Amino acid sequence: MNERNQKSIHAIHKAIQLISMKWSFPIISQLLYRPYPFNQLKSKLQHISVTALIDTLRFLEKNHVIHHRVYSSKPLRMEYSLSEEGKEFIQVLLGIRRWRD
Repeated sequence: MNERNQKSIHAIHKAIQLISMKWSFPIISQLLYRPYPFNQLKSKLQHISVTALIDTLRFLEKNHVIHHRVYSSKPLRMEYSLSEEGKEFIQVLLGIRRWRD
């Protein structure tokens, strides 16, 4: 297998990992329209635990799908939004939808 094919397989594997996490898609879906502070995001995703939300946000940030901004207010406020790579990932999700339609 050549290097280009290996990179393609790696990219597909990464996309499947992102989609397969229980809370990734719901979080990405919420951030598609606007950034959210942590607590508002938590309230939008009613059945997610704080631990699951934190773990999924960290995973998505580590994989460059989202980023966070820290506001120096009291108390500190963190706001999450899709990164440029995350916005591109939406096209992958839309492609899956078209495939299934």
